[in-house]
Amino acid sequence: MKKPARISPRELERLRARRFRQVRGRYLKDQADAARFVREMGFLLLMSVQGAELPNLADANPTEVAWDDYHDLTINARWWWAWKVTLPGARKCYQARLLRARPTFISWRWFPAFYAVYSSGPDYEDAYQAGLMSRAERRVLDLLKERGPTDTRSLRRAFGPVGKDISREFERALVGLQSSMRICVAGGSLEGWTIYRWALTEDWVGRQRLDRASRVDRWAAMKDIVIQHLRNVVAATPAEMAWLFRWDQRLVADLISELLPARRIRETEISGVRHLMPRTFS
Repeated sequence: MKKPARISPRELERLRARRFRQVRGRYLKDQADAARFVREMGFLLLMSVQGAELPNLADANPTEVAWDDYHDLTINARWWWAWKVTLPGARKCYQARLLRARPTFISWRWFPAFYAVYSSGPDYEDAYQAGLMSRAERRVLDLLKERGPTDTRSLRRAFGPVGKDISREFERALVGLQSSMRICVAGGSLEGWTIYRWALTEDWVGRQRLDRASRVDRWAAMKDIVIQHLRNVVAATPAEMAWLFRWDQRLVADLISELLPARRIRETEISGVRHLMPRTFS
């Protein structure tokens, strides 16, 4: 059996730094740059995640902004922290806590694939009756269906009485509904720290995108996501991909067993550990 090609950790670091726009001359300067970066990567995070090398907006925009200048719209257009509100608010991409429950930006080109893999579908009443959704999640969905896009403060007041236990229940519901792609960030305000505006995914993305997503085969979407992820990060292990995407390791092994013979990905060795790489970069 032919041995896999080898790549040094230093070379991997160099390639990733360039792909992730973490080198001088490739930093993100403003929101337009950020939107192009999302389209280029297909999906990325707001900030880095411990234990994983992933493209993210924060490390690609090493801009320091004084707190007194936080509300300056000109500066906000140049600062990664504001983009978690302004990018989805301008409908430049989809944003929700999806990968590792962290703010994830997904380009519209890649939205159908992620929706095919992660969405529980827009009809939530059946899911609730089947015990697949909490009462708190159903409450949030009912409120958004009734009110339309709603900011966090207003949604929290309508959700239930003041109290730490109720607030924790509300926060858990928001995270759970984002992970199943039932709700998403629809903009918001930079007042204070950040106040998101929430919307039902089916309302925010539009019927055309949902119809397109409904025609995507889930297994094919998983394979496409794996390939794009490898293009983004240059190389990754099966365990790393299972952890990132919240997929069973046996499922990842099955995906790899189809992608390798089809020559859509290839093996490499980094510090004696088997990694996977894309056949080509885009």
